[in-house]
Amino acid sequence: MHKSRYSEILYWIAFIALILNLLFNMIPILSQYISVILPIFLFSILIMPLIDNSKNSIKIISLAGLMLYFTNHFLFQISILEASMIFLGVGIFIIKTGFSDIYSAKKRSDQDVIFSKPSRERSSFKLLLDYLSSLILPILNPYQLTQQIFHVFGQMISLGRNIRDIPHPDDYDQKTEFELPFKGTWAVANGGIRKEDSHSWNIINQRYAYDLVKSDPKGKTHDHEGDKPEDYLCYRKDVLAPADGKIIKVRDGIRDFPMPGTMRTDHICKDFRGNFLMIKHNENEFSFIAHLIPGSVQVAEGEKVEQGEKLAECGNSGHSTEPHIHFHVQNHPNFYLGMGLPIKFKKVKIDGVEEKNAYIRKGQRVQNL
Repeated sequence: MHKSRYSEILYWIAFIALILNLLFNMIPILSQYISVILPIFLFSILIMPLIDNSKNSIKIISLAGLMLYFTNHFLFQISILEASMIFLGVGIFIIKTGFSDIYSAKKRSDQDVIFSKPSRERSSFKLLLDYLSSLILPILNPYQLTQQIFHVFGQMISLGRNIRDIPHPDDYDQKTEFELPFKGTWAVANGGIRKEDSHSWNIINQRYAYDLVKSDPKGKTHDHEGDKPEDYLCYRKDVLAPADGKIIKVRDGIRDFPMPGTMRTDHICKDFRGNFLMIKHNENEFSFIAHLIPGSVQVAEGEKVEQGEKLAECGNSGHSTEPHIHFHVQNHPNFYLGMGLPIKFKKVKIDGVEEKNAYIRKGQRVQNL
């Protein structure tokens, strides 16, 4: 088995252990099991960088954490060692779930999509607090906690079922001809077929997901202060069907998060996906489009749609840091049980160059031909 697959398994073991730790802390009768579950979380997180292509600094931290783990559990049983191990483990967990990418992107001057004004004006420490709040606060919401449990266990089931056949660009046989789900020129804020372009590589159903925004020639995604959804260039723009298909799932009624551009997400809404659509294109290709404006969805479950047909409008609902279209294709009709699929777009202009059957990636400006 390839080392990246071991890393994926450890990632999801750690997520399950983390969720169980939180549950056991909230349910007194289960608290006795924390001493068993916590080491599983820590050990999984500390091992993962050693078999992943992590930076050497992260590997050194992981080795230090492992030394503390074995020293504390097999030699001295010193609480300060255990506390240090927990600190290192949680730190690596935060880094591996994406903060280092956000932090480095904020510091880069050559990025193609510029951070919004509210984000640029925040200090690095405030940005970290906002990022941590987006990880922790949703767990206090019973709706989102339940969804995260479904997501974690669903992805473990999917990974186990497809462990020897994880979809890859080199061998995936695409059945549907897809177009981009919008009119005009947009920017790819996140996503692609490479790990370095993805913001959700370890989330199996969203491995090849895209975050799509409108930006001006300088990369700016909003007018005015950028502190309201209406300031953003893609807000209320039409969201189109990427291919012919049948609507199999619709979610509406989730508010637009009123504080875009801050790296916070809506931790009090009832669905972290916001308002979304799931479209069946064939037996193994289902597109998922999220963060739509409440009340803008124009199709119903069971309705057939044609490629290019207007479905809804781009918004900021759910876990959305600013208005954008989340778009991915997976191999299962259940959001939680899907494996992400790498897809090509049939006719697309990429940074001004016309392409046929092409992949797109982070940093590019794209439009349909």
